Amino acid sequence: MNHNTPRKPLLRRGTPLRSALALLLAAVLLAACDSINCPLNSTVSAVYTFRDSNGKAFAIGDTLTVTAVGPDTVLVNRLVNQSGMSLPVSYYAPCDTLAIRYADADGLTAFDTLWIEKVSTPHSDDPSCPIHIWHKITNVRYTTHLIDSVVVVNPDINYDGNENIRIHFITE
Repeated sequence: MNHNTPRKPLLRRGTPLRSALALLLAAVLLAACDSINCPLNSTVSAVYTFRDSNGKAFAIGDTLTVTAVGPDTVLVNRLVNQSGMSLPVSYYAPCDTLAIRYADADGLTAFDTLWIEKVSTPHSDDPSCPIHIWHKITNVRYTTHLIDSVVVVNPDINYDGNENIRIHFITE
């Protein structure tokens, strides 16, 4: 046996083994990215919209900050000139408490609190998809410093992006 003869590469361009490996890799990648059964946009969040006292769409003129009470997490920081917001929901807590802080240009502040009571349920579109937690709003309570009323438009919080809660602010 001559040790000086160069060895032929096992995976040369065009060899059946190389082609089979390429096809196998393509099949695995296509199967891993199955967007037919699993939604690509699967962020579960509650959608809030703002209205004035008369029910017309209303953009917050003052600065609005929303904090989740308990973990003390700022969910929205200094929202201005917006007519709505989308907020995450706790997975299994039966009630989410949101502290809402308003501040105007002169530094005057006011606070309101929202208590959103809900039931949480694991959900999966397909066994090959990850599980998400969906929620059903059962009750909403609130303080009335600048909030006139709160209406649950759609109690089902999932990843469809539909309006869930409508906040009517005192504007007169």
